[in-house]
Amino acid sequence: MTLKGDSPEKVSFLKLQMFEDYLSHAGAITEVINANLGSTKVSTEDCQQALDRSTETKGDRKLIDVFRQLSEGNLEFRKTLHAVEIVEWLLCNEPNYLTPLAEEIELALRNSDD
Repeated sequence: MTLKGDSPEKVSFLKLQMFEDYLSHAGAITEVINANLGSTKVSTEDCQQALDRSTETKGDRKLIDVFRQLSEGNLEFRKTLHAVEIVEWLLCNEPNYLTPLAEEIELALRNSDD
């Protein structure tokens, strides 16, 4: 039994399990953490190392872990706030980074018309 096979409607899934999996961009995460921490500043290199050494595999849990590590527990990752800030930073500074996600969504929407 599969969700796709059992649904009378068309169902599409993204390639990655969670939306937050598409947000693992060290530069964007660093900027969001620094904007929310105040005086403490985190480097992009430290952020990339935290992403690389995190044992979490799901995007939201990885971001929770990275925020906790880099802020020394002073900043908790909140999906509804920080994911939006990461996306906004990416759209302004690295818009091509989100192209694979946009293409997946476009394909799913195009296929839903069939």
